[in-house]
Amino acid sequence: MAYPVPEDWTISGILNKNGVPFSEGKVYADNLKNGLFQQIAESGISADGSFELGYSNWNFQEGDSSIEFPTIRIRVEDYQGNNLWTSNIYKEPSSSLNIGSIDILKHPDENGDCRFFGTVQNEQGNILENIKIVAYCLHFVDTSVVNEEPSGYFERIILGETVSNADGKYERRYSSSLLPAGLLLDSKEDYGKDKASLYAEAYEEKYNKKKHKIKEAIRTYCLFCLYELEESQENGAES
Repeated sequence: MAYPVPEDWTISGILNKNGVPFSEGKVYADNLKNGLFQQIAESGISADGSFELGYSNWNFQEGDSSIEFPTIRIRVEDYQGNNLWTSNIYKEPSSSLNIGSIDILKHPDENGDCRFFGTVQNEQGNILENIKIVAYCLHFVDTSVVNEEPSGYFERIILGETVSNADGKYERRYSSSLLPAGLLLDSKEDYGKDKASLYAEAYEEKYNKKKHKIKEAIRTYCLFCLYELEESQENGAES
């Protein structure tokens, strides 16, 4: 959960078109509510392709304080209003979401310097098709105050989701910028080990029920490296 729900939220990133900074247009953020996307922020694009969208919790709560997160998609349009690129959906974004470097000529799943991938099977070794995979990072946020008891909470940062194909395989790229900045460590460094934990959960898309749990802790993180989330089943199916 967002604890507490921040008042100010931002989305930033860098846009390029086949490796060249893109700035000839605007960026928009839409929030999904009651089955419809509603625009909640817009921004111009700097000459180097960078942008920052700003909005408040009121924009997605609209008076309902029980809503802890927006459900965001990002659109890029040219000055004529033609859509050039639309992101995948960010279901539980952080209040300072950075989508990293994006090539607007590529599909959202093809952008990103990291990926999660694997094969979904049941206990009998049969492949499972159309299983939704949601990958996320658990990061401890320390809210301790000097001379007071230690305190904090775990922030669940969604890295992306995808669906297994007819061969049971799944793959999805994501930007390392989604991970907390302190976790972007060189793999040869000892400092910072055990800080990052990547997890994935699998759901049967038809009934949206969790069938298998997939998890693997990443003890050190290397920018521009690709990691595989290894699969392990825990006590059979879960509902």
